[in-house]
Amino acid sequence: MNTPKQLIKYIEPYAENKVVCDLGAHQGEFLSQLKNCKSRIAFDKSEDNCKKALERGIEQAMFGDYYKDPIPKADVYYVYTHSYDVGRVYKKIKKGTIIFTGPKEHFDEPANKFRGEVPKFIRKHQSRKDIKFKSETKEHKKLNNYIWTIVVIKK
Repeated sequence: MNTPKQLIKYIEPYAENKVVCDLGAHQGEFLSQLKNCKSRIAFDKSEDNCKKALERGIEQAMFGDYYKDPIPKADVYYVYTHSYDVGRVYKKIKKGTIIFTGPKEHFDEPANKFRGEVPKFIRKHQSRKDIKFKSETKEHKKLNNYIWTIVVIKK
């Protein structure tokens, strides 16, 4: 799956001259589109996907499950996720910029059993002083699969 160019343009300023880790990187498709970062880490639970990410030119690939295993150290974390994963991933990362992106049907659709999880996460954390919090939803409505993006900067 290729990440739409509009989303790459949105994310690139956060990644410039930084170590970027894609949690659940698959074969490094997203990372391979980032041009100005310091280095890229593909973190995936498939050893085959890790090998293919390296073949794609990603500097480092690590095999692991971000629910169970320690997460690699990075400045920026990218997570294409389901709404119910946002809080779990947030807790595992101690410091850095976390960019969550997910499909329209996992944001606030009435048919989804996790309806409202992302808005709940936003309400819970937006007043905290130890993080800078930014949420974008309107910008990505035209991207079909990408309707929400949350950027959290943990200091």
